[in-house]
Amino acid sequence: MKVIGIDPGQDGGIAVFTMNPMAFLSVIDMPVLDAKFKMMDIPRIVQFLCLPSGMNPGMVFIEKAQCMPRQGVVSVSHYMQGYGEIIGMLKSREIPYKEIPASTWKRALGLGKNKDESVTMVQQKYPFLSKILHGSRGGKKDGKAEAILIALYGMSTF
Repeated sequence: MKVIGIDPGQDGGIAVFTMNPMAFLSVIDMPVLDAKFKMMDIPRIVQFLCLPSGMNPGMVFIEKAQCMPRQGVVSVSHYMQGYGEIIGMLKSREIPYKEIPASTWKRALGLGKNKDESVTMVQQKYPFLSKILHGSRGGKKDGKAEAILIALYGMSTF
């Protein structure tokens, strides 16, 4: 059974593990069609997850979307649209998923709000991932790290 962790948003990531035995499979930056307009590439997400119609990957754990203080209206709008598209894709393919607030999984793993803590934790747990944590669209690497940690947290709740 596959377990998938998703850190939504343009700078997010998607991580895939197997549960029995627990093994890391892959992690990517969140696929986007247009970085300027922050549109998610849903067909590429489906392709990455290898989800032909009717195939159940196991369980998806996705960080629950929320607005943060001082975020711009346009940026929040794009973020929520992308989040909704991912949820819609999961529902349309009848893929079980669970939304997890960031505060819940971070508290359980002993992390604070600083995203660098997530990167450090993944580098300590999986040193071989250090090089691939770097974002393909620049220096950001916390999206992949947080997707990995969301999946690990999700597996611990089974």
